[in-house]
Amino acid sequence: METTSDAGPSREARATEAQRPALRSAGLTLLRLNPFRVLRLPTDVPSSQAVWKAEKVLARVRAGVDLPEPDLLGWLPAADELEIQQAAQKLEEPLRRLHDQLLWFDPADPHWPALETPLAAADPAGLKQYLAIDEATVAYQGEDVRTAHRVNQANLRLVLALSWLGGVGPELFAAAGDGAPVPRLELGSGTLEDPHHLLGKEGQTGRAAAWQPLLPQALSRWATLLAEPAFASYVGTRIARLGDDLVGADDVEPVIASLRATLTDVIVAELKQRIVAGRLDGVAELAAVAANSGFERGVWQTAFRPLRPLLAAELDELDALIDERRPANPEDIQQFLTRVDATARSWHALDQAGLLGLSDVVDDAVQRAFLRLRVVENAGSKLSVLERVLVQAGELARSASLRERLTAYRGRLKSYGDDLCHFCGTREAERKSCAALSGRVETGRTRGYNSTTIHYRVSSVPLPRCPRCAELHGFVRKMGTTGWWIATGIVFLAAVLFWSELFSKPSAGTVMILAVGGFLFWAIGAGIRHATAVGVVPKGEKSWNNYERSAAMDRLRSDGMGGIQYDWRPDAWLRISEQGHQPNTGDTGGMQALKTLGWILLVVLLLWARFSCFDRRH
Repeated sequence: METTSDAGPSREARATEAQRPALRSAGLTLLRLNPFRVLRLPTDVPSSQAVWKAEKVLARVRAGVDLPEPDLLGWLPAADELEIQQAAQKLEEPLRRLHDQLLWFDPADPHWPALETPLAAADPAGLKQYLAIDEATVAYQGEDVRTAHRVNQANLRLVLALSWLGGVGPELFAAAGDGAPVPRLELGSGTLEDPHHLLGKEGQTGRAAAWQPLLPQALSRWATLLAEPAFASYVGTRIARLGDDLVGADDVEPVIASLRATLTDVIVAELKQRIVAGRLDGVAELAAVAANSGFERGVWQTAFRPLRPLLAAELDELDALIDERRPANPEDIQQFLTRVDATARSWHALDQAGLLGLSDVVDDAVQRAFLRLRVVENAGSKLSVLERVLVQAGELARSASLRERLTAYRGRLKSYGDDLCHFCGTREAERKSCAALSGRVETGRTRGYNSTTIHYRVSSVPLPRCPRCAELHGFVRKMGTTGWWIATGIVFLAAVLFWSELFSKPSAGTVMILAVGGFLFWAIGAGIRHATAVGVVPKGEKSWNNYERSAAMDRLRSDGMGGIQYDWRPDAWLRISEQGHQPNTGDTGGMQALKTLGWILLVVLLLWARFSCFDRRH
């Protein structure tokens, strides 16, 4: 049941079902509440008459009597009492009145009767005829008159386009038959594709198709007008007619800037309405209209800035993957960037001209991911994953400065990886703790009288190692040395205890026992060293003898080096580079001598046992 008040029925109650879109559309609201439309006044009415007319209109509305003047936009809902009072107040403000006057129809146009009559009657034929009028027909009547006609042409296109965009307005055209030629209307400075053809375009019919070519033409005409000196003179003339001492020639530029802002804000408001409603197809169409409007790119980028948070809300839902309250995880960051990439691809169709600034929204998301990537713990052990994520972020970033920052960080991360310990991969290497790899390559041969001298080029490179791993390797070496001493002790103790059994009656069994003892001499030391390395090296780190796939090894091989020697003493590289020591295979000098002596004794014993057994048999 509808309710009424002393002021008459509510605006919602008075609007028909076809008119309801006008109550929600920002563009139609701009047209519907124009004070010259609400009060049925021509734009050249004096201020004193405007105030009197407002009181008259208000009295008629309160009495429920229709206004005698025709409504030029009869397809839009009429104003209520409050809106009539607001319209009267607008006319009392000089700059606000001038702003609304320029967005309405000027009777100074010599073709005004050809526009007023069909517009009030929503006559399709008359409106089509007015749209086709050539500007040249009014050029000889003066620049001010010509500008008034151009303003009316632009405003009529704006009214029709915004009306059709809102789903209301007169049905001016019928659908063209299949295969019919595409007619065009001559519009003075350009041509307009006849909406006969557009009604069936892309599956759209009626108003839904006709606004798309008409709205960019309306905006383009306004953009051209606002940039011309003739329009500034036109505005100055209207200011002078107001006869208000508070406004003057200095207000021309503010008025023009206000018109520009209003026209762009209307498109922004329509876009916002569609974004909130989830009608992204309409967003793409209006963004294309803005791109073809003729206004400067910076004007649209500034106007569209308030819309970015609405579009960014979809990305904000992904922030849980990079929540600062949780430890930074490269896998989560990679998933976040993948989702951002998918969203950015869907946005590309909405903003092909880049006016909505969606690239800035994407860059903000990449920036947030980059900041989280930089605080990943234990990054040294995750260099390959971090590298993949940085590459993905670089491909997604739109800003050149952000791409440069990502590239620079990749370079720092790579150098950081080169400086990491080869064995643990998490701590930075130090020069005094590095191991060493040495190789040689033949450079030539010198032949003498009965000899040949081979010349080699020897090169040594550091194998990055941190102090902790160097200390760990030193412990493994000590345990290996201890194992060799234990093995030596066992062998010589066995020789003392079983001397007579082994050597008084040498036999094949003696040889076997000596061989087993020699094997134990080697196996015990090596076994203890290996067992120690397995036991003390943390899981996931490389063992002391795992150097084949190191960058240092690759460097030697790329230089053609062979005969690689690995020196894993705790201070190997320091000894070689600064003290001029020769590379060592990892054993101390005393241990090398002990091992050499042991093997010599073993060989001598084996030979002695072999020939003793041979003499006894013969």
